[in-house]
Amino acid sequence: MPVSTPNARAISNAIFGQAPHVYNKHSISSLTAAWGQFIAHDLIMTFAHSPAETIQVPLATCDLLDSTCEGGKNLSVSRNAYDPSTGVSSTRILLNDATAYLDASTVYGQDSSRQGFIRTFSGGKLKADPINGVPPNTAAVEMGTAGHVDVRDLRLGGDVR
Repeated sequence: MPVSTPNARAISNAIFGQAPHVYNKHSISSLTAAWGQFIAHDLIMTFAHSPAETIQVPLATCDLLDSTCEGGKNLSVSRNAYDPSTGVSSTRILLNDATAYLDASTVYGQDSSRQGFIRTFSGGKLKADPINGVPPNTAAVEMGTAGHVDVRDLRLGGDVR
């Protein structure tokens, strides 16, 4: 027996038909920024190259990095990881761990192991917490925290971020 789901257009009208409409000076809502962030996370996942590079702060600049105007301070800068065979005589190629398609892998997961933890395998549904939506990470799936946080205290989605 087919599952009855709400009409997509009715949902859209209910969400976007709310008053008052609040727009910025470009006549766009804050949903534009949220959608842009979703797209960015779906297409791009870069990591820092090691080791970090050091930039020396010029003497007596009295800027944010040298508020005492002493000079001689260093700024540690992490660049994106890149293919080491590029960037000298050709364009540097940055490494990307996300899929190259707008495919909602941020929601559904990029690999079969993560997908196995977030899917119910029943009717195409994802696991969900009835109160918070995104389920807790009870399986201790890696979340990109580099061990700084117990991942079981986090929520589990398709993206490690």
